[in-house]
Amino acid sequence: MTSTAPPETATEVTTEIPAVSEQDTPGSPVSSRPAEQPLGAESAPVSLADYSKQWADKARRHWTPPDVWDKPRPPLKSAWLWARYGEHLPDDNAVRTVSRVTAAIRLPFKALFLYLDWIFDRDSRVVAAAVLVLVVIQAVFHPFF
Repeated sequence: MTSTAPPETATEVTTEIPAVSEQDTPGSPVSSRPAEQPLGAESAPVSLADYSKQWADKARRHWTPPDVWDKPRPPLKSAWLWARYGEHLPDDNAVRTVSRVTAAIRLPFKALFLYLDWIFDRDSRVVAAAVLVLVVIQAVFHPFF
């Protein structure tokens, strides 16, 4: 006595399940899944050497000056918006307030140096600025009476 499956009806949908082997072939659905890592594997270094390399890489990226030869500096508005709404900040109001305060202290100095950069961009501006500085010094220290 053999058992037979009931005949399929028109409303049934059949799908074929791919066979999974020990070795995945490129392009298979199994090989496209990312390998699961244990919890905290991304943040916990394996050894002191790995931790030192990661720390040195972060320090190098943080302290390497920008490429001023090929890339211009961002405008003051971008610096202010970065300090105020930047995604680098956590969602803590105290941290965001400190970021705004320090940006408000730094931005006038940045503006001064950007204007100095603009002055030193052309020889005529340098000469005019030097004459203006000499006139102001003369007026302050040796007034014309």
